[in-house]
Formats: sequence, structure tokens, C-alpha cells
Amino acid sequence: MSGDARDPKIPSSLTRRPEFVDACASRNMLEVFRLSSKYGGLSTAALGRMTGLGPGRVREVLNGKRTIKGFDVIEAVADGIGIPGNLLGLATRPWEPQVADEQSSPQKELQAWQLADALTRSSVSSTALAQMERAAMQLAGLYPSTSPEQLMPQVLSLSSRVHEVLSMPSALRIRRRTIQVAGILAGLAGHIYLDLGDRDRSASFYEVGRIAGEEAEDDGLIAWVLTMQSIGQFFEGEPASAVEYLEQAARLTQGGSNQRRHAWVTAQLARAYAMSGDSNAALRSLERASSSLEGADDAGGIDFFDQARLSGIAGTCNLLIGQSAAASRILAEALNRRAPEDYKGRALLTMDLASCLIAEGEVEEACSVAGAALNVASDSIVQPIAIRARALRQELHQWSELGSVQAFGERLQAQLSSPATLEG
Repeated sequence: MSGDARDPKIPSSLTRRPEFVDACASRNMLEVFRLSSKYGGLSTAALGRMTGLGPGRVREVLNGKRTIKGFDVIEAVADGIGIPGNLLGLATRPWEPQVADEQSSPQKELQAWQLADALTRSSVSSTALAQMERAAMQLAGLYPSTSPEQLMPQVLSLSSRVHEVLSMPSALRIRRRTIQVAGILAGLAGHIYLDLGDRDRSASFYEVGRIAGEEAEDDGLIAWVLTMQSIGQFFEGEPASAVEYLEQAARLTQGGSNQRRHAWVTAQLARAYAMSGDSNAALRSLERASSSLEGADDAGGIDFFDQARLSGIAGTCNLLIGQSAAASRILAEALNRRAPEDYKGRALLTMDLASCLIAEGEVEEACSVAGAALNVASDSIVQPIAIRARALRQELHQWSELGSVQAFGERLQAQLSSPATLEG
């Protein structure tokens, strides 16, 4: 729904104000609405009409009673009041001025010098591209410790710039590097959408990441994207699909120079084997992962898999194959070595530790540990954590009369329903 003819868009001068740019970058829609009213002359009623939210919801946002996080709603706000897509980390909006398509002009005979020029011309400098590569790696490194709501605008903003570069002629070496950056960002976006519970968009971005790997002829990138996608399949209880993707990824990285990535792939494969009930294959894959990690180069970029993460996966594998005592010991060691800011990984490992305690009959202690996992996850329970927490609650169901079990269930329900979010 959009406003009518009496509703003017925000003035272009507002989109250049530093405070408005900052509000858009952080997707602080309270500030976006406030500044649109102050400097754009838009009333609450007009904002409600133009965005399709209605004045009541706009008023709730302005009063701090509601927050806007849904991407469909953010897109509706952008289109309704005229915020350029790049300010909000969105793709270029359909109503924004489009660059003229050179292919629509009358065709002329192609000269040899023109072809040579196109092959060597670059739409981005090597320095700028190197900065984009570093930025993509930094965003991947931030993933374990950053909420999807904070990370996604940065990923989409950089993706928008990469899209611009890819749409213009570039030297072949520059284009290949740009495609590789696009692949990393697509894989990362797929993982963030997975965290947000949007499986369809997640799958679409993973597909883009694999296409980028194929276009760049980069087997390692394809393997990285396949492994990222397999993680979602694991948590959604689809080990057969995870195994299929991971076996392909393992073949692509086998014998390559990046042993750290191969270690990560084979460790994830071990976990998928364990969930599917193939304990022997799981243990063999863990051995291969450990061997590959011993000979790996230093961690860096998107390859930050390390011994602490391998230990965590080994603990989960032992839990899945019924070795709860060994799993409990390995998981405790892994948690001691895991970075405190890695709240996603720590929360999942802590829930696995709670499952070990349930298997050993320590229900009260399991509830205490499960509560600690929720503390780690705080208010940002991403989809894999939510799925794992619900499974843990189901494991505790037979002791539902215990106060500690009831308290865990009530707290989980409260955290899963908070904070309030406007849905598209």
C-alpha cells in the first residue's frame, strides 16, 4: 500500500543529512520517521499512508513501543517515502533513476581497439577492490558475534557496490576477484537469512554463491558455500541433504592447498554423519579433519576454523552417537577454549552439554545449564539456536512436572517471542 498524490516523498536534501544517513545505516526506523517528519514535513498520518503501516503502527514506532526489523517492511518504508535503497542496505529500488542500457542503442560495427579496451578497462581500482575484499572477510569474521539485524545492512550495502562493479566492464582478473567477493557475500547473506528464519531467501543466496564459485572457477568457494548451506540443513533435521552437500564439498577441497577449509568441511561432514546414525563414518571424518587442521596455514579471512571449533563439533558428534560421557568432557573443554564473544557457537555447545546431562539423568543440572545457554544467546536467538532450544525442551518433556523444567520452558517461550517485531 502506498500514499496518494497528496503525499510528497522526502526531499533529496534529507537523504544527505548525516543524522538521517546514520539512522538508515543502523535501520533505526524511529529516527527515520522522526527526521522525515521534522525535515520532510511528513505527518504521522502521511507516514502511515505512504508506508502502508497505518498511523497507529507508525505512532507506536515513534513512541518506542514497536521496532521495525522485517525486510519486507523496510522495503515498504523505502518505497513509500522515497529512501534510496543503498542507504538502507537494499538493492536499488525500482523507482530510482536507472543507468541507460548501452545495449539499447543502435548497434555499430565493433572495432578491435574497442574490444581490447573492454578487456583491460576496470570499473574499480585494485586498491578499492582490495578494500572490498577485506571488508567482506571482516563481515564474515563478525558473523559469530554479531546479530543478523546488525550484520545484514552491512552485507547488503557492500553487495550493492559489488553489483555495480559487476555490471560494468572490467579487466578479467578484476572481474574474477569481484565475482569471488560476490560469492562470499552471497553465502554470508544466505546464512544471515537462515538465522532470521527466511529459508527461501537463504536458499536463493546460497545458489547465487555457488554460481559465483562456478563463474570464478573457484572450487574452494563452491565448497565454502555448500558447507554453509549444509549447516542449515543439519539444524533443520535433514542430515541426508547435509551429507550430500558436504561430500561434494569434501571432494572439491580434497588435496587442495587450503587444508583449514578442508578440515572445516570434513568436521561438518562428521556431524552430519553422526546425525544420520553412521557413527563409523563420523569418527573417520573427525580424524581426517584433525589431520588436515594440523597441516593448515594460519587462520584468516573466511577460514577461521580452529581447534576449539573442531573440539566443539567432536563433542556434538559424540553426543549424537550416544557417547554422552565423552561428549560432556569434550564439550566442556571446547567451551573453555571458545571466544566469549562467539555467542552463537557457545549457546549451541552449551545446549549440547545440557543434553549430555539429561542422558546421564542429571535433569536439574541440565535445566541450569540450559538456562545458561539462554543467557549466552540473550535476546538474539537466531533460528538454529531456536530450533536447538525447542529440541532441548522436548528432551525434558518427560520431567515436565519439575519446577526447573517448567521454568526453562517458560523462559524459552518468553525469549522466543521477544522483542516485538513488525512483520511484512
